[in-house]
Amino acid sequence: MKNSKPKNWVYKEPSKALVSEIAGEIGISEPVAAVLVNRGIDTPQKARDFLFPQTDAFANPFLLPDMDAAVKRIRRAVDTGEQILVYGDRDVDGVASISVMVRTLESLGSKPLWYIPSDEGYGVHNEVLSRYASQGVKLVITVDCGISAAEEVKHGTTLGMDFVITDHHEPKAPELPKAEAIVNPKISGSDYPFSDLAGCFVSLKVAEALMLSFGRHYGKELVCAAVRELPGNKFEIGAAKTVNGIVKEEKIFVMDGRESSEELREFIGNGRVVVDSSGKTWFVPSKNEIIDLAVICALNPESGKAFGPIAAEIGLCAAPGGDILKAARFLGEAFWKLEKINDLRMKFFRENHLDVVALGTIADIMPLVDENRVVVKHGLGKLLDSKKVGLQALMQRCLGRGKSEKLSAKSISWGITPLLNAAGRRGKANISAELLLTEDEYRAHKLIDEITKLNDERRELQAENMEKFIPLLEKQCDIENDRIFVVVAEGVEHGVTGIIASQISRQYHRPTVLLIIEDGQAMGAARSIKGFDIVSCFEKVQDLLVKFGGHSQAAGLTVALDKLEEFRKRIKELAAKEISDELLDSSIEIDSELDTYGPSMKLYNELAELEPFGMGNPYPVFSMNNMKIIERTRLGANGTHLKLRLSKNGGPALGAVGWGLGHLDEALAAHDAVDLAFQMEVNNWQDRKTLQLLIVDIKPSLA
Repeated sequence: MKNSKPKNWVYKEPSKALVSEIAGEIGISEPVAAVLVNRGIDTPQKARDFLFPQTDAFANPFLLPDMDAAVKRIRRAVDTGEQILVYGDRDVDGVASISVMVRTLESLGSKPLWYIPSDEGYGVHNEVLSRYASQGVKLVITVDCGISAAEEVKHGTTLGMDFVITDHHEPKAPELPKAEAIVNPKISGSDYPFSDLAGCFVSLKVAEALMLSFGRHYGKELVCAAVRELPGNKFEIGAAKTVNGIVKEEKIFVMDGRESSEELREFIGNGRVVVDSSGKTWFVPSKNEIIDLAVICALNPESGKAFGPIAAEIGLCAAPGGDILKAARFLGEAFWKLEKINDLRMKFFRENHLDVVALGTIADIMPLVDENRVVVKHGLGKLLDSKKVGLQALMQRCLGRGKSEKLSAKSISWGITPLLNAAGRRGKANISAELLLTEDEYRAHKLIDEITKLNDERRELQAENMEKFIPLLEKQCDIENDRIFVVVAEGVEHGVTGIIASQISRQYHRPTVLLIIEDGQAMGAARSIKGFDIVSCFEKVQDLLVKFGGHSQAAGLTVALDKLEEFRKRIKELAAKEISDELLDSSIEIDSELDTYGPSMKLYNELAELEPFGMGNPYPVFSMNNMKIIERTRLGANGTHLKLRLSKNGGPALGAVGWGLGHLDEALAAHDAVDLAFQMEVNNWQDRKTLQLLIVDIKPSLA
């Protein structure tokens, strides 16, 4: 499985002036500042926000579609003791979603049931709903699934069940399920400012809104009012009526003198009125409660400052002077942010779930930007000190007792998520979910033993299936010319098709669909390349599919056997039209040349502050030219890997390793110097840490 096509090195060219400004303002080196600029960060303040994200920056959960309806239906079930079923998915995101929702419901006194499909495959199934309906379930809350379950929800409804769907997968037109509520940031018309949340993060948003429903301001009208004096003893008042932080109505009132108008009093009604100082309350009827932000700020034990400075400190822009309605909305924004900061109950609630949500977000390969970056950055710190017994045991087993080094998204995705995913791949995801829910340390370790055994089985199955799929790939596909690979196998066990599709897709840089024929259907997984939305592609051939679902880069699907060849034909035609030469170009983006600075432990430690790295925030790639080869070695039983010692301009030798690049050893023997594209990592050997270059690509130097 070698693809020898040369890679194109694309050098990013950030503004030198901007790089210098950010480096100077923040106190970081220019290579690190260049990486930030390459990530779209164009001001020192944005750099600070990126480097030091705060959990109070999370957006209002009630901005998500149907959130109010979801909270009301769940509250009714909790308050009246209805039996609730939490229905999830078998991957790490799915079990993390179950952990968040079940723990939240249990904290409110409910005793929910939970279920993860195994042999039935992904999604909601009629037979499962029928079984739980017979056990008295009245409310089904789906987590990390359900958006494509229109027929199944219709079936459950006939059994007397209500549904609250929480999901993050792409909705499939034309029909959404007829549920009590559908909470999904990808639904058309969603007001939530960030749509790429993992399923477990959506689960947390619903749980957060549910907990907020016990607060004193939940469901109450707040009228946020800004006042401005006009010439001629006139006053302009901008008033925004909000519920749960969402603006429902807004209006401008102009009055002669300090006498409240009937129209304004009618608009205010019985609501509480939010102002920014006691001098701006003369228009409020005496019967209404006044919330003075200046007083809240003065009483804040951590600051005792005035409202203006506090607003700036919590990340709010100054109230606009030209637009009185914007000023009113600003007061509402400030009020809810201050409430969030001062509400210790909700702060504890959010932080209690950051560990498991970080785990699910990393495992589902969500882009680590915006809110995902915040939750993973803080969640990684919580994982090492998790209060959840199962996670404590898992960290001890995978990382060793007393391990104090900082976790990274990479160490989680390589060392933790494969274990938890293995149970789902072997049809026993309930074991991983139970691990995240258990409060029994002995039981936790027994569960990890079971998961470890399943992971060993998964590795064996992966090796076996790879040996079966590769010859089929070479036989069924034109590797040089096909723009998408479709491989169909028989007599192959399910469970690892997604992993193998990922390996093939990475190796050949082609979208890959792997299907296994069984019981008159072909079922499997697809993985894509950057820039090609595989789910959108499946939507265009959905008349040939029994079911499908997923994300732009990863999906699952089932094809009827009699439509398999038509599926192959049409999917290849679509790929030929939609996948350009540029998308197939195997290129490497270089963040910065280090010929001046050079790699160092200091630079490596600076880069660590840009964690978490992953999709949307890839680990930086640097380059150095004309590096002299001091030593060449092949590593591994079969010489699979390459190890080099290199020096630049007679400087100190640097170790470099190229995993899977051992075959380049002979070609390099004819050259004294190379150009290197690399990442930086630390090699721990016998309690000694040394900087090591991880080879991304290597070329003979032309200098």
